[in-house]
Amino acid sequence: NASSDFAVYFASVCNYAIVAVAVFAPGSFWTWGASGEIVDPDPSVFAANISEASYYTLTLCSGFSILCNAGVKIGDTRGYELRVRQLIQALEEHREQAHTPAAPEEKPHGVGAD
Repeated sequence: NASSDFAVYFASVCNYAIVAVAVFAPGSFWTWGASGEIVDPDPSVFAANISEASYYTLTLCSGFSILCNAGVKIGDTRGYELRVRQLIQALEEHREQAHTPAAPEEKPHGVGAD
């Protein structure tokens, strides 16, 4: 869970970093995910490029978070499976060690009565 939470927080930090670099230093850094130059004289294209790069960053970090959560759930399931297997093994050992005498057979009334 900690790695998943870290991925969520890291996603927001990466998102802010991408927006900050794109806005304050657009020519000094290549922003991944943009479908071309991030700098454009048209403000709407510039904003669209920043949004696209931000979307890709958040999507990647979200996918990593989902992957970490799946790993945790698989680990939990393996733990449950191990405990159930140990319980079954303990019950089988207890059944083998239990020594209860067999109950005597009862005869129906009137059969073999002396």
